[in-house]
Amino acid sequence: MRKFFILIALAAVAAVSCDEFEPAFTKYDSYKSEKLYKETYFSDTLGLDRITISDLKARYEAKNTPIKFQASDNLYVKGQVVSSDSTGNFYKSIFIQDETSGIEVKLGKYNLYNEYKMGQWVYVKMEDLSVGAYYGSIQIGFEDESGSYETSYMEVQRFIDNHVFRGDRAARVQPKVLTTADLKDGAKARCCGTYVTLENLVYAKEIFCLVYKNPNLPSELRDKNHAWERIFLSDQTWGVTTWAMSENKFEEYLNSGVWDTATQAAIESGETHKKTVAEMRANGEIIPGAYTVSQYFKFGSYNIGVRTSGYAKFNDLEIDADILDASRNVTMTGIITYYR
Repeated sequence: MRKFFILIALAAVAAVSCDEFEPAFTKYDSYKSEKLYKETYFSDTLGLDRITISDLKARYEAKNTPIKFQASDNLYVKGQVVSSDSTGNFYKSIFIQDETSGIEVKLGKYNLYNEYKMGQWVYVKMEDLSVGAYYGSIQIGFEDESGSYETSYMEVQRFIDNHVFRGDRAARVQPKVLTTADLKDGAKARCCGTYVTLENLVYAKEIFCLVYKNPNLPSELRDKNHAWERIFLSDQTWGVTTWAMSENKFEEYLNSGVWDTATQAAIESGETHKKTVAEMRANGEIIPGAYTVSQYFKFGSYNIGVRTSGYAKFNDLEIDADILDASRNVTMTGIITYYR
């Protein structure tokens, strides 16, 4: 299976709120003529040993299996926030970055940009947390007791409060301009999960979008035994000229006929052929929904998928025509992750 990197677009980084930071911890001075309080921030005084993000990843890579940390490990990791979900293109996670690398922290909450500001230091106590990977991209999260994934979201506020601590705010991390050499096997672990800029990208005239006949299906009906429920839009553009698709935009594309020749991913038991989208559409079998799209760009010999959520505020934004016809190169800035 081919390997490629996915760049998660930060289309509106400059629009991140600059509201005054509300500290995680405050103490109140004595009352005199007026109420005063002094802001105090969490710092490197946990009584734990720090592990760098790069070394944390190396521990996972050495075993290639999820690692659950115990109190006896006595470890914490810290990094500055380099992502923002203010435009809806990050899902219940933040990315933090130190001097060695970056990593996703799966908090399991929405509107995290209100609490975790760009540039802010975040300290993660590793006790009871797990480090695992999702299709090659390493993450910090809670143990997934179902075994379906290597990590799950923390979600419970009390658990988050006991493990993830907001620290002082500093200047925002500046994106590193990557070269193709940075994406080679020996170097990619360092740059994955970090805030980067890629220059001179050329549109590859290809997308990837995984469509379900019924997007409301429970997850247990989305596995390989029910693959006929899926439609892969890949290896060409399929007429998609937007970064992603809202439910309305999906329905517009569907009814336009541009996907009519696409087929089911597999043959359902008892069927004699793969149904086409045209057949399924005629029978009313496809239920519209919002969909994430990866729009591919060439970066030297690498495929860079610019991944945009169907729920992002810029989901239906049209891509400029001179980008789509590959007559204009583009520069992208965002979080780069690995997807296998």
